[in-house]
Amino acid sequence: MSKNEDYKFIDYDTQNIDIEEYDKELDKMKEHIKRLKKLRKRQEKLRKLEKEKHHLMRKMKKDR
Repeated sequence: MSKNEDYKFIDYDTQNIDIEEYDKELDKMKEHIKRLKKLRKRQEKLRKLEKEKHHLMRKMKKDR
């Protein structure tokens, strides 16, 4: 999914719900949430590594 993709909220007619269609949309949303969670974890790891790199660079500079 692209970053710029708009979220679509599906408005169902409660009297005439297509269960299969609903399940498909639900599965798509679950997959999207999984991808977002993975992305967040990767971003946190990257942020941590950047912080550590910054710390080590300062330490190296200090030790000269």
